[in-house]
Amino acid sequence: MKKRKRKDSETARLAREKRAMRRYAGSPALAFRVRVHQAGLRESLNEAVEGITRGQLVEDWAGEVAKLAAKYWGSRKQPYWRPGKNPTVDIVILRPKGRTYDVLLVKRKNPPNKGSWALPGGFHDTNAPKGARWKAGKETAKQAALRELREETHLKLGALLKSLKLKLVGKYEGGGRDKRDNKESWSTTTAFAVVLPANAKNTDVKAGDDAAEAKWTPLRVAKRRRLAFDHGKILRDALKVLNVV
Repeated sequence: MKKRKRKDSETARLAREKRAMRRYAGSPALAFRVRVHQAGLRESLNEAVEGITRGQLVEDWAGEVAKLAAKYWGSRKQPYWRPGKNPTVDIVILRPKGRTYDVLLVKRKNPPNKGSWALPGGFHDTNAPKGARWKAGKETAKQAALRELREETHLKLGALLKSLKLKLVGKYEGGGRDKRDNKESWSTTTAFAVVLPANAKNTDVKAGDDAAEAKWTPLRVAKRRRLAFDHGKILRDALKVLNVV
């Protein structure tokens, strides 16, 4: 009897939803509201946020959708802030030391891979609101890499930092590179590399932002260390691009 009641209740709910959708078919804003609140579809929430981005939803209900999006994106259920690709940047920076090099590494302060050593890097900033797809325009990938380098290591090279000619190492995506990746959202990183001039001054570092520690590490040690994410592969690829053995 209980199963019959539950089935009838579900049938009634679906019937109410269909009637509401027909009633509000001419109003995208109200249709989105019905689909989000009654059906609880994540896809509808994504569509609603995209509608706000394109200016297709009325202003008085845009705030409501934003609140719903904020609860979902960046939560335990969905750790990323936006659907689809979530662009990041990483940078391999070497400092000459005798006949070899030191490489700048940071120890991660937060999950995933908390406590692991990694390359400086982070998310590529965008002006798109939380819950909307990433949109280019706020900063270039190179600018993002240098910004993350400053934020996580406080490396102060003055005018030299701005004049550094970063070399593109490659773009990396998939293959389980980030534990947070899922079918709905995933990371994709652009990696750069550079060798500081032998006479570079003020290369002292201090951890900041998402880094618990920042340290110049002998290259031979870093190559043997198990780095976070796919940073071991990025480091190996960077050494080839830089022609460093």
